[in-house]
Amino acid sequence: MPNALLLSKSGDVQSTISSSHLALGISRDEAFDPTTVEIDTRDAAQLALLSDGVLEAVNSANEEFGLARTQKALGSAPARDRIEALLAAVFAYQGLTPQVDGMAVAMLNLRAAWWSASPLAPFHSRQLHNT
Repeated sequence: MPNALLLSKSGDVQSTISSSHLALGISRDEAFDPTTVEIDTRDAAQLALLSDGVLEAVNSANEEFGLARTQKALGSAPARDRIEALLAAVFAYQGLTPQVDGMAVAMLNLRAAWWSASPLAPFHSRQLHNT
């Protein structure tokens, strides 16, 4: 799985979250490592999750779409239109070249939620919300 991209409100990539697992359902349950990673979403607006089919889509010269074009497409659109902008950019890049892998894109809108009961609240209260 490709790394997840933490995006600012303007669509710039603030950081990447390294992918360390296969896609869900690929390996047996007992092989799945349930370790979680905490991320600071304080200044982020969205989390972009995409399949390798997006990055590895090729054009007629057999050149991959890649991460740089992905980031440019995500940053070129308002938050609510980023999935459509990315897919439009991929399809335009491919032209008439057949698609050989599936493509999946999910954008999670982020907002910080604060718990006031604990002095550690800023470190434990970041929640992801799909709105």
